[in-house]
Amino acid sequence: MSIRLERDEVHLWRASMRPPPTLASDLALLLSREEHDRASHFRRDSDRESYVAAHAMLRLVLSRFVSAPSASLAFGTGKHGKPTLEQGAGLSFNLTHSGEIALLAISDGRAVGVDVEEIRDSIDAPGIARAVFSEPELELLSEASPHEQDRFFYRTWVRKEAVLKACALGLTVEPRDLSVWADAVNAEGTAWDVREVEVGDRYAAAVAAPGKDWSLRCFEYSW
Repeated sequence: MSIRLERDEVHLWRASMRPPPTLASDLALLLSREEHDRASHFRRDSDRESYVAAHAMLRLVLSRFVSAPSASLAFGTGKHGKPTLEQGAGLSFNLTHSGEIALLAISDGRAVGVDVEEIRDSIDAPGIARAVFSEPELELLSEASPHEQDRFFYRTWVRKEAVLKACALGLTVEPRDLSVWADAVNAEGTAWDVREVEVGDRYAAAVAAPGKDWSLRCFEYSW
């Protein structure tokens, strides 16, 4: 079944990283040799299974937009190594997963980035923030109450990651130079709109795309 994607839309697909065990072998068959090689480098079974599930979901969803079999999709690399789809001219996508959730953002002719993180109480939020947050972000973090600091840290983190992934900067830019709580987040000479997404109490998630003239449509992928 093909899906229509309007030029002013960003589609966000959510999937569980725990598909039925009976599907494990079928999902693995969808992956390329390169994807299997990457999966084999994970030491923990759970990490390997999550990788396979996320990349199988990526193929299963993208195939609906290009009307091609999931296993036949071929991926390349664009600017700064950002994945591209050879069969989908103009189609932009970004995949992320954490804990038991995977998110896939897709747009037509518009760069897009997405990030999700499982919130963990054991991290040193203030310590990590000092290394990656801008001065305005550190000030906002300091103003948060103690029991809100961890969640604010993750909210800021996913917003920052979504922008960096959207403009394909990744590790090529200093995270402290990017402030993500402004009305328009500027990076790579572009104003990015960042929108947080509710995906569960234990998670923080955000989507970023250039401009404000786009709508976000959310979908649930069922195995």
